[in-house]
Amino acid sequence: MKNLVFLIVILFNLGMQFSSMETNPEVKVSEIALEWHFIAMGDSRNWEVLTVNPLRASIMNEVVEANPNLEFILHSGDLVNQGGDQREWDLWFEDIENATLNNVTIYSAIGNHEIYAVDGPDDQDFSTYMENVNLPGNERFYSFNYNKIHFIILNTEENWNGQFEMTTEQREWLITDLENNRLDFIVGLYHRPCFSVRSVARQNDAKEIREVLQPIFIDYGVDLVFAGHDHQYYRTFRDGVMHVTTGGAGAPLYPKDTNSEWQEGDVFFSNYHYINVSVTEYMNESVSLQLDMYIYYEENQSISLGDSFQLPMNYVPSTTTTTITSTTSTMTTSVITIFPVLTIVAGLTIISIIKKMER
Repeated sequence: MKNLVFLIVILFNLGMQFSSMETNPEVKVSEIALEWHFIAMGDSRNWEVLTVNPLRASIMNEVVEANPNLEFILHSGDLVNQGGDQREWDLWFEDIENATLNNVTIYSAIGNHEIYAVDGPDDQDFSTYMENVNLPGNERFYSFNYNKIHFIILNTEENWNGQFEMTTEQREWLITDLENNRLDFIVGLYHRPCFSVRSVARQNDAKEIREVLQPIFIDYGVDLVFAGHDHQYYRTFRDGVMHVTTGGAGAPLYPKDTNSEWQEGDVFFSNYHYINVSVTEYMNESVSLQLDMYIYYEENQSISLGDSFQLPMNYVPSTTTTTITSTTSTMTTSVITIFPVLTIVAGLTIISIIKKMER
């Protein structure tokens, strides 16, 4: 009899433990480790040679003042109109004075206008450009890691003659760099885009670029690339790579051609703009990016959100709290809640039966 009572007590305690469990738990898979952001923009060249560009200055001021905690700026090229002339660079630094005063780092790719010269031959060796930048590696093409993202900056102007034949030096460097990379998320930056919606001529140029670069991006898992050259905003997702053309930082805007490489799901704007890229890194080593494209209105120097998307595509952040609310869990909750009661009733019933048998 004592053993039976003891067993009932144990069952009762187990029932209480079950009932005290969180029956509708919130499960957190991973916590946020770090949040930071950078800006992507491009094609800020002055409209006329040897002139300041008030629009370029206004957009850069907006970027700096609206983003006091930005880590750096990615610039897709054509910073100036005639990059082979030092006077053009003096005007550039005048227009971006606010960024300089706030110690904003600019990682740039070389654009076709970085080669041109006001007087004399084109600056094919990019020497004037390199005298005015302070970048990693050989400054013509380079890479760097920032937290959990690997950035590769390429040169589409080197050896360009209407066709893109990447130099052996750049190709070997790029393949070696990607093979040695140990970070999962890769972002690329260069000037001429792989896909264009501007004109037939620009589409032919884009085909030259993508036939060389896109297979490499696919093979090595490049996630996102920024380009410029076309003075517009255009994004398209091709073969697992998100391509974003950001060419609206001050140069004259271009319309979209009716006969283009457009596909369903693409996004286009012919507006001045910049892109705010917010990066979230998690304790489980995963990374997600939120990209917000802001249209800049010259008339009243204001901005509005034009496009917004997240990478990886359809990404569910690992910090998402999952609440179990299924029918099964509800039924289980009900059973667990009444388990102690059922235990007591069963125990009392057994004791009553035993007492009757003893009589």
